[in-house]
Amino acid sequence: TLAKLPKYLPVKSAAFLALALYVVDQKVRSSPHMTLPVMAGTDHIYVDANQAARDGKLVDLVCAAAVIPPVFDLPLWDRQRVMDAGTCDNAPLPQPDEGATLILLTRRYRNTPDHEHRLYVAPSEATPADKIDFTSRQKIADTWEMGRKDGQAFIDSYSPT
Repeated sequence: TLAKLPKYLPVKSAAFLALALYVVDQKVRSSPHMTLPVMAGTDHIYVDANQAARDGKLVDLVCAAAVIPPVFDLPLWDRQRVMDAGTCDNAPLPQPDEGATLILLTRRYRNTPDHEHRLYVAPSEATPADKIDFTSRQKIADTWEMGRKDGQAFIDSYSPT
């Protein structure tokens, strides 16, 4: 998914507002599903990655999905400026939201939703590797190992109801 910006502000102002509200939402609500940025007009654009690949635009999609202002300039996708959809939802759900869904989170939240058809799984602790800086091979290896151990612990303890 990508995030489209509020239309009532210039692009840079809209991106700043979305990021500021994201930070506030994370501190106050601590949920993988944002409220404040969405209320301000930031919203998802669901993109079919298979279609993007067929159109020769998969690399563009991946790059656009990773854009975090002000670190990177906002790219165009279908004639509109976009950024990382994590600014409006850190666990976007497939559309339509049908059936059971396993949601793997990259961090812990104080308020993880309780939903009959969704299972949220978070890391046991903060991940060593930063989400933007991938320069430390050791941190990446440590994060991988932590994920492997957490995954095994999940498998060992999980019993579907």
